[in-house]
Amino acid sequence: MNVFQKVLKRIKGDETLAEERYGEDKLWIAGSDEGKTLKFNDIVYSRIIKNSIYTGYYWDYFTPLPSLYKKPKVLMIGLGGGTVAMQLTRIYKKGIKVDTVEINEKIIKLAKKFLGNDAKKFKILLDDGAKYIKRASGYDVVILDAYEADYIPEVFLGEEFVKDAFNALSDDGILAINYALNFKAFINLQSYLYRLERLFKVYEIRPLLSGNIIVIASKRLEKEAIVEQIKKNFKMTKENHGVIEQYEGMKSSKE
Repeated sequence: MNVFQKVLKRIKGDETLAEERYGEDKLWIAGSDEGKTLKFNDIVYSRIIKNSIYTGYYWDYFTPLPSLYKKPKVLMIGLGGGTVAMQLTRIYKKGIKVDTVEINEKIIKLAKKFLGNDAKKFKILLDDGAKYIKRASGYDVVILDAYEADYIPEVFLGEEFVKDAFNALSDDGILAINYALNFKAFINLQSYLYRLERLFKVYEIRPLLSGNIIVIASKRLEKEAIVEQIKKNFKMTKENHGVIEQYEGMKSSKE
């Protein structure tokens, strides 16, 4: 049984710990003795495993990226329950600055309950991520994990957002994207990668047993440099060694 299967077995999500209504949709926190999830209806937006930084799922694949920089400054568009922001602030502690942008006030309210004291370790901004990034600058890593149900809003797939993200990054910055492969997203994938390739060096990580692709769009760094710095600066553990292996095996989007 692999890590992801163990996670699914452990996290039953039986008990409702908190709930918010968003029109006809339900935002809620489900918990068990082993951990908890934040859900939009039945779609898991965030997960926390008890006594672990890692989840065994796609959130973990963003965690090595700040290790490429001495004092990393990270922007996350789409808060969800804040899994990634929690992971980054726990791993890098005071050496990292994390800003998160979320358009839905009810998600922010629920995320603060979901995270507890961890929510105080990073900045949460109520704003439209597509507008915020136009005035942003100097971020080493921009993480895009913004979803409406199970779709990335169209505004984040267009040429304008790609240019704005490029301009918001430091000279050797990286845009990292959680791209969920539902039917519509699969059809649009190649055109989206093409837009990114016009400005970035683009690589793909495909986590095992996942319907997600992690797209790594780098302004300057080649794969070899990214992997070398991660292996040098990111501490390997039993829980994250598979993540590092996936970076070693990531492929150019043009392959």
